[in-house]
Amino acid sequence: MRTKPTNQLPDGPVNMRIDWVTSLFRRVLSLYENLPEEGGRRNTTGGKQEESVVRSIKSMLDLICLHLSDPLFDLVLKLVYDYVTTNAKSNAVKAIGQLISSLALAHPAKTINKFIPFCLSQIRDELKHGASSVRTTSSHVAIPSDTTLHWSAALSLSGRLLIN
Repeated sequence: MRTKPTNQLPDGPVNMRIDWVTSLFRRVLSLYENLPEEGGRRNTTGGKQEESVVRSIKSMLDLICLHLSDPLFDLVLKLVYDYVTTNAKSNAVKAIGQLISSLALAHPAKTINKFIPFCLSQIRDELKHGASSVRTTSSHVAIPSDTTLHWSAALSLSGRLLIN
């Protein structure tokens, strides 16, 4: 009897969990894409309800990421990496940073090895092309042309990513 290599995802009922987890992460990414722009006096994402939803999702993702099997975590890591390397949404900078932080809490080395090279390359490229070079007196309102720089910085500076 042949056994499958351990780096492959098993067949059967586990596939339902795979579908559920990938669907969940895709829906979270979709929700993050559709968050309102940050603003107001406290520079928050939308109002109290939106902030509450983002905090709840962060807590949920911390738990889910901690309990994923290695192959399933690798699948989620690839899904999130593919998303963040092809998108930069000003309204989701903080939320995506929290998502990366949840991944880093579960598997710091895998997450760092996956994201840091991309982030450093992006940050260098953005600075080389003039990002963050426009002077402003506002310390909290981001200039739209700097979105990619802020996106990459949020990914690389996600709380637990640096601590771990």
